[in-house]
Amino acid sequence: MKRKNVEHIADWPPYSCDLNMIEPLWHLLQQRVGEKHPFDLESLKRAALEAWEELDQKTIDKYVLGFSAKLEAVTLQKL
Repeated sequence: MKRKNVEHIADWPPYSCDLNMIEPLWHLLQQRVGEKHPFDLESLKRAALEAWEELDQKTIDKYVLGFSAKLEAVTLQKL
């Protein structure tokens, strides 16, 4: 496998929810779906689609743009 000059933290696990940008969005979606009180599979599917469609770009940008600060904070903790 060819390296792409990407630095990595040697003792960091290969999967870390601390460094997964989608995790906060999943949490937000789970919260919003729960607020819709789905009662069966169909209402759950509908609630999930509605929650996804209601997710605005500003919210997504907040998590994406804040990721570098989160990465820096986690990296500093490991040093």
